[in-house]
Amino acid sequence: MDKFVEENEVFEKYSIIKREQYADFLTNFLNQQAENGYVLNLNAEWGAGKTTFLKCWYNKLKANHPVVYFDAWKTDFTHDAMTALMDSFHAQLANPISGNKALIRDFYEKGMHFIKVAVPSLAVGYLKHKSGMQDDESLLQDITDTFGINVTEDSCSDALKETLKAALEQRKKVEGIHDFKKALEKIAGEYIKVTNENFPIYIFIDELDRCRPNYAIEVIENVKHFFNTKNFVFVIATDTKQLQHSIKAIYGYQFDSNIYLSRFFNQSVTLPQPKLIEFILSKYQFKLDTSFPTDKNIINDTLIAKLITKIFKYHNINSLREIDKILISLDSCGKSADKELNILSLLTLLILRNFHPKIYNKFKNQKLIPYRGINASVTNELASPVYNQHTVEKLSLDCITIHSLSFENFIHISLSEIINSSKNNYRTMDEYAILNTPNHNIHIVYSGLIANIVFNNSKEQAVFDDYINLVDLHFIE
Repeated sequence: MDKFVEENEVFEKYSIIKREQYADFLTNFLNQQAENGYVLNLNAEWGAGKTTFLKCWYNKLKANHPVVYFDAWKTDFTHDAMTALMDSFHAQLANPISGNKALIRDFYEKGMHFIKVAVPSLAVGYLKHKSGMQDDESLLQDITDTFGINVTEDSCSDALKETLKAALEQRKKVEGIHDFKKALEKIAGEYIKVTNENFPIYIFIDELDRCRPNYAIEVIENVKHFFNTKNFVFVIATDTKQLQHSIKAIYGYQFDSNIYLSRFFNQSVTLPQPKLIEFILSKYQFKLDTSFPTDKNIINDTLIAKLITKIFKYHNINSLREIDKILISLDSCGKSADKELNILSLLTLLILRNFHPKIYNKFKNQKLIPYRGINASVTNELASPVYNQHTVEKLSLDCITIHSLSFENFIHISLSEIINSSKNNYRTMDEYAILNTPNHNIHIVYSGLIANIVFNNSKEQAVFDDYINLVDLHFIE
C-alpha cells in the first residue's frame, strides 16, 4: 500500500513546537462529536505549520483510527474535486476491502451523478473501470423508467434528448446524495470490520492555500454536501482570511464570505503558534567569543534569539515557513563567508532583499538606511513600508539601566555599522566601562553590542560590498 504520509513525520521530531498536546485535545473532542459527522476548520496562516501538524497527527491517529490524507494541491489540475475526493477514498479506504467489488461498485455508481457534466470521457471511463460498471448503460431507458415517457431513438430529437438528460441528472443528484452517503457508510463499516480499527474515520484535507480559489471552494462544498456523514470527521486546514478573499473573488466582493463559510464548518479553531523565540533557539546555538562586558552574561543565545525575534516582528513576518527560509539563508551566509559578519545587520538585509526589494536596492545603490536614526525627528521616505514601532517594544538590556532605545533606532544602527564597518572598532572603546552612567553615548553602546554578535569572529571584518554580495547570492526565489 502506498505511503500517503511519511512515517517519520511525528511530533517528537518537532518537540520545540509543542503541538502534540493540542492534537490529543482535538482527538478527544472530535471523537465525541463524530456520531453524525463533523467538519472542523483548522485555521492558520500560510506557512504556520498546518501540513506538519496534520502529518504528525495522522501518524499518531492511524494506530487506532482509519485516516485519509487528501493533498488538494496535487489534484488541483483535475478541475473536478468530486472525482479527486472519490479516488482518494478508494485508494486509502477501499484497498483493504478490495475483495468486496459489489460494495466498491455501489460507491462509484452512487457518486457518478455528481461528477461534473464537462468531465472528459476518459475520466468517466476511469471511474467505470474502478467500479466495474458496464459501458453500455442506456440513457433513453433511464429516461423512460424515471419519467414514465416512452422515448425511442427515432422519436427523440437531440434538443429533447438533452433536456430530458438534464432533468434526469438533476433528479438523480437530488435523490442520490442520501444514497451516496449510505454507500460511503457501508465502505466505512466494512473497513472497520476488516482492520479492527475504531470509528470515527478521520479525513485530513490539506494544501487548500495553494489551490486555485474556485477549486479550493469546490473541495469544501463537496465535502459538506456529499461526504459529511455519520462517523466521518473532516479536518480542513485553511488560511481562513485568504479563503474568504477567494470566496469573494468567486461570488463578488459584497458577498459575506464569513457567513458562507460558517455553513460548511461545525467549528473553527486556530492552530496555536509556537513561541518564536523558542523556534529560533531550536534552530541556532551561537558560539561567541565576545569582548563586550560579560560580568552579567550579557551576550548569550537567549539574547541573540530575542533580538532576532524582534527583527522579524518589526517587519511583520510571522510565517514559520518564511522565517525558516530566512534563517537558513542567514546560516548559509555565515558558513560560506570567510570574513567576520554582523549577524543582526545581515539578517535585516536578507529581510529587506526578500520582502522589500525596492527599499533594499536603494540601500544597496545609494546607502539610504530605511529606518529612523536616534536624532531623526520624522520617518524618512523609505521607512513607511517597514515601519512598525507600535508592535515592538523599546529595546532595553539588563546591563544598560539608564536608557532604552526605539527598536527602529537599533535597526538603523545595525545597518549604519556595515556602511562604516571599516572605520570602527568598538571592542577597544573605554565607553563600556561607564555603561550605567547617565552621560554615556547610547549609540556607542548598542553599536558595540551589534559588533559582538557575529559570524566568524576574529577574521577580517566584512565591508559593505561583502554584505551586499552575500545577500544577493542567497536571495530566496
